[in-house]
Amino acid sequence: MKLRNAVVSSVVLAVSTFAVHAQTLGISTGVTKVDLAEGFVSALSSLHVAPAPIGASELKGTTIDFPILTGHFDTSDDKAEIIHSGGLSLTAGGTVVDLRDFIIDTTGAMPIITGLVELDGKVVGRLTLFDLSLKEAALDSDGCVLIIKNVDVTLDKGAAATLNSVFKISALAGGLNIGTAKVIAVHH
Repeated sequence: MKLRNAVVSSVVLAVSTFAVHAQTLGISTGVTKVDLAEGFVSALSSLHVAPAPIGASELKGTTIDFPILTGHFDTSDDKAEIIHSGGLSLTAGGTVVDLRDFIIDTTGAMPIITGLVELDGKVVGRLTLFDLSLKEAALDSDGCVLIIKNVDVTLDKGAAATLNSVFKISALAGGLNIGTAKVIAVHH
């Protein structure tokens, strides 16, 4: 009987341990929508910078969508990495800056968005572009859809310096309000 109880206790402990570690959800699809701030749109317009969607992204009015390809989200501490396709192109005169393949990363000290940056068709590298302020993350009632809403998106100071240099301006500053994002991610 003691052996049977020991086996049952071991199985219960193993299942409990698995349940604690099984809080990471794989993400298989979804979309991140960003409602661009009026101040950001006005700043682009006054600088004669034209935004345009890249790839599968869609720009409707002042809302741009970025399709989610994959990712992971830990429900115990809201740490996540969410990988997107598409992007945003910024054009002024003959200069084109493409910001693409965004990754939302909340695993570090600050939640950020990185992106692959191309200047006039040449890869510059993956840079931190935006800083995030996360407020609400929850699973829907079925536990299948992760919804992160009311995410404040601001321009990272390094990205601001890079864009100022590329476009030969000084108008962009770190902390510039880019807009508010909502992430809708389906887990598998």
